[in-house]
Order: sequence, then C-alpha cells, then structure tokens
Amino acid sequence: MVTAPYNGVVEGHYGQGYIDFGTLMSASVKDTVSVPYAGTYRLSFRYQASQGDVRHTMLLVNSTATRNGKRMEFTRTDDGVWSTASQEVTLHEGLNLLY
Repeated sequence: MVTAPYNGVVEGHYGQGYIDFGTLMSASVKDTVSVPYAGTYRLSFRYQASQGDVRHTMLLVNSTATRNGKRMEFTRTDDGVWSTASQEVTLHEGLNLLY
C-alpha cells in the first residue's frame, strides 16, 4: 500500500518509479520481498529529500521492528541530489512483508 503516490517526473530516478510522500506524517509503504534463504540481508533505499522533513523512520519486517527498534536515518539532500539509506535485516526464506 502506498499512502501518497505521485506520477510526475523526478530527475535521476530509475527502476519502476518513485514515491512522493508529500508532507503527510502518516505516509507509508508496504511491499513484499522474496529471498531464497533465511538470513541477514542488506536493504537499501535510494531517496531524495530536499524539501521533506523526514529524518528517521521505522522499518518493520514481518511485523517486527528491525535493529532492536532503532529507526532508519534519512539525511536531508540538496535539490536533485540522491542519497542512500541502508539497514541489515533478518529475512525468512520465501516472502517477507516490509513496511
């Protein structure tokens, strides 16, 4: 589930697209990822946050907070500049719910 989708053009994005969360504090994303083996994997999020005020966000994997409940940190970027936030997560074999 994507709370605030956006279909405009953002320079520098690649892949299937991007999400503009706007100014909603409750904005969220829910998706699944499938892995061949249970274990530790690195999730990386490429983002641009020149106008937003998002600094930290909770990442849940299969309804469990990651990194002992610590939030992921997203630093502000300059306009048009992309950055990456990454976190090690424990995933089950097969489908895993991320939100």
